[in-house]
Amino acid sequence: MTAFPKYPAYKESGVAWLGEVPEHWGIYPNRRLFEERKVPVGKRAHEYKLLSLTLNGVIPRDMENPKGKFPAEFNTYSEVEPNDLVFCLFDLDETPRTVGISPCPGMITGAYTIFKPKLEVNPKYQFYYYLSLDEQKALKPLYTGLRKTISRSTFASAKSPCPPRAEQDRIVAFLDEKTAQIDALIAKKQRQIELLDEQKAILINRAVTRGLHPNPDLQDSGIPWIGPIPKHWKLVQLKRCIREQEYGLSDPATDQGNYTYLGMGQIQNMEVIPDRANRLDKCPSHLLLRDKDILFNRTNSFDLVGKAGIYRAENFACSNPVTFASYLVRLRTSGIADPEWLNLLMGDALFLIEARSLALRSLNQANLTFSRLGQTYVPLPPMNEQLEIVNWTTLCFEKMATAAAAVSRQIQTLQTLRSTLIAHAVTGKIQVS
Repeated sequence: MTAFPKYPAYKESGVAWLGEVPEHWGIYPNRRLFEERKVPVGKRAHEYKLLSLTLNGVIPRDMENPKGKFPAEFNTYSEVEPNDLVFCLFDLDETPRTVGISPCPGMITGAYTIFKPKLEVNPKYQFYYYLSLDEQKALKPLYTGLRKTISRSTFASAKSPCPPRAEQDRIVAFLDEKTAQIDALIAKKQRQIELLDEQKAILINRAVTRGLHPNPDLQDSGIPWIGPIPKHWKLVQLKRCIREQEYGLSDPATDQGNYTYLGMGQIQNMEVIPDRANRLDKCPSHLLLRDKDILFNRTNSFDLVGKAGIYRAENFACSNPVTFASYLVRLRTSGIADPEWLNLLMGDALFLIEARSLALRSLNQANLTFSRLGQTYVPLPPMNEQLEIVNWTTLCFEKMATAAAAVSRQIQTLQTLRSTLIAHAVTGKIQVS
């Protein structure tokens, strides 16, 4: 921010979270800057595009491939016009985004508060200002009640900066340009992470269906998702690789208890992680996890069912004994399969497609029993090759994770720069030309 000049003179704004502002800027209550619009769509709901307030702004909902819940009718939804500001003034600590600006006409839930900026106000300037406050949770002094709500009257009385209109326009043009540049850089960095994930998926599939030899002698497996495999490999049903499988407990979780209680949220990137695990008061000893047990989702949404991960006791070293919920299945391998190898195989994208094709589907979820999954044919190299493949892929994954972490730090730096740039421009900490 030192590259930008400051204004010649400043004054106290009288607003706790704003501090000093340029001397010529106005500070006004929101009732002077905005008019609240509350126009229910009523029986005309079918005439409007449905909008949602998201982290990416106010966006149209995809009605051809709808996700999430919808009300039985939209009569109480409110009309929105282009450049209206949409505020969520309740559950402010939990709501991912509390402000947005509408790019198009439509309707949005009547629980939100909609403001039309007055003529002297550039709506995009006030959007940037409240976006900055939202990211800092700076409006906490205005919260009331258990739901952390800002009443309409309180919001109307709250004061906001208002530079001369021409200056607002310059600030908006500056921020539109700079944030677009930063967003483009972030998108490139995110694509780098996506490419690493794609590379990892290719690596896994190549390792579990061809091995490490660059030009192995192949035989046709006869299984479409597998394709040709090395001639000295076997083709076996998955159930032959398993000596023991157990379904978890259906007991309700508690905040405290003697046992760590894992759910499907603890299976991430082919690993079982301790983050945000629940607790349980009691558990039979035969359902306690051992090092390198494998868990897989047997009941979940279709795009998550069958997802597997390996349990590593070292990651739970400071934890209580660990057990798992009933929508998970624990697998312990037989002598012909190394658990690390099997976990790698079950994380292969093509294996997952095959596994999910066996799931029984209902409206909102799928169920994949091990009796069905166990019928799946899988490639099986000799044990020494399994271990070689595991060691080699582990080294590759570590390099990829290091690269992804470096890119993630770069993204975080860019996001911080974006937020700081907006905050400094809309509060007059820097002067833009």
